[in-house]
Amino acid sequence: LQFYCSKLLYSKPTVYKPVSTELLQFYCSKLLYSNLTVYIPVSTELLQFCSSKLLYSNLTVYIPVSTELLQFYCSKLLCSKPTVYKPVSTELLQFYCSKLLYSKPTVYKPVST
Repeated sequence: LQFYCSKLLYSKPTVYKPVSTELLQFYCSKLLYSNLTVYIPVSTELLQFCSSKLLYSNLTVYIPVSTELLQFYCSKLLCSKPTVYKPVSTELLQFYCSKLLYSKPTVYKPVST
């Protein structure tokens, strides 16, 4: 993954990979000097579900992350213009992904169940 992250500095990939907190912190620090999209960690099961739902669309999936990690992530990106990834519950994300098959939104906001 460290190799993967270093390669991302020079590319615009579309693959979403789960990462550890430590690697995400490293990754976020690297993003301060780039215009990359950040890929947020998610459980393998949820990623598989979400990926399968999006096989027939061209949407960007916003993956849930812990509140603590999101706070860290947001604080690191105060001096850039990133797309913000908001945390959602597993159930809500599953519902949301199914709805995304028929729309093309660009902003994903957290909502209460």
